[in-house]
Amino acid sequence: MLLRDVPVVRPELLALHLFVVCHPTRAASLVDRLWSRRLLSGPSIERFLADMGRSGRNGITPLRAYPEKRPENYVPPASGLEGRVQDILDAHGIAMRAQVDTGGENWTGRVDFRHPDLPFVLEVQSEAHHKALTDQEHDARRRKQLVADGFTYDEVWDTDVWARPWIVVDKVRAGIEAARGGFVR
Repeated sequence: MLLRDVPVVRPELLALHLFVVCHPTRAASLVDRLWSRRLLSGPSIERFLADMGRSGRNGITPLRAYPEKRPENYVPPASGLEGRVQDILDAHGIAMRAQVDTGGENWTGRVDFRHPDLPFVLEVQSEAHHKALTDQEHDARRRKQLVADGFTYDEVWDTDVWARPWIVVDKVRAGIEAARGGFVR
């Protein structure tokens, strides 16, 4: 199909082609980005595979494996930075859920990562979106509310995510232990 002389394809077909031309890890990351932008979903990939997933087509096997590795309520990371944090946590066997609506009696907000069983929240901060004074004030209010709601809270910055990933692991493990012990850091 052409739109103003530019070829256009369905996002699910693009996902298939990504698994043909990219390393599977890179393709999965790019498909997660399509999903986080609500261009496709696990169910839409399943429907696409039901229609187009005949044997012998390049990319079908890794595309079939993609939704199988994600739980039914999977929410992809909202950014490449959060995707990197998820990769770090996965590599160390640390279970955290991404993009979780959180709060006590009233909704506090959607947090970047939350432990599946314990009241521990991890926020991923970047200089681009959290260094301005208004951002810092908003983050401080949100952090205060999360703690008031009973959560152990910690944050990691983009510089540590990319240059010192062990800091991410150490902070998450310490946060989990604090949440397990019932005290807030």
